[in-house]
Amino acid sequence: MNLIETAGDLNGDGFADLLARKAADGTLWLHPGKGDGALGTAVKIGTGWNSLSAIVSGHDFNGDGKVDIVARETSTGYLWLYPGTGSGAVGARVKIGTGWTAMKEITAVGDLDHDGIADLIAVRTSDNCMYFYGGKSAGGVKSGVEVGCGWASMDALAAVGDFDGDGRADLVARRKSDGRLFLYKGDGKGDFTSSVQIGSGWSAMNSIA
Repeated sequence: MNLIETAGDLNGDGFADLLARKAADGTLWLHPGKGDGALGTAVKIGTGWNSLSAIVSGHDFNGDGKVDIVARETSTGYLWLYPGTGSGAVGARVKIGTGWTAMKEITAVGDLDHDGIADLIAVRTSDNCMYFYGGKSAGGVKSGVEVGCGWASMDALAAVGDFDGDGRADLVARRKSDGRLFLYKGDGKGDFTSSVQIGSGWSAMNSIA
């Protein structure tokens, strides 16, 4: 597998799932959660996903109450919404953005600004500044708003939901130089507060989701 991503409850059974992409053939697999920390038998839900360089999930991006997948197409930089069906499969994709080749660390962070709609964040490669993309109620995202720079020191970002129990979506990031893991607490307005170290030794991991 060359991609692992948290998927939320993609198959509608009440348990959180995982997505994984097989490097050899680009097939996308759903690993259903069992509710006890283990995973059930993987189910293939798509082919041709090696053409996509960022795949994120875990939230409802089009307001139909079902968890969706958002992915960037490598060749074009288009951002696509793959609407979830509630059974683990996805429907026909819909283009929701262009120009995303310029971005890295695209992350489905949840409802960061507390408007009831799932949002995205991404870091621009050219200046290592982070941008907040507020979700639209019918699908898609609004124009990016810069929320902070200096992210070159971090080499992995992951959405973790409400990690500290304050009712706001948070983010974790790994520092490239020493493998330390930091929690960035959401402020409920589309930005984060100062970071807090929550772990060390994470350089040994090649995927954080």
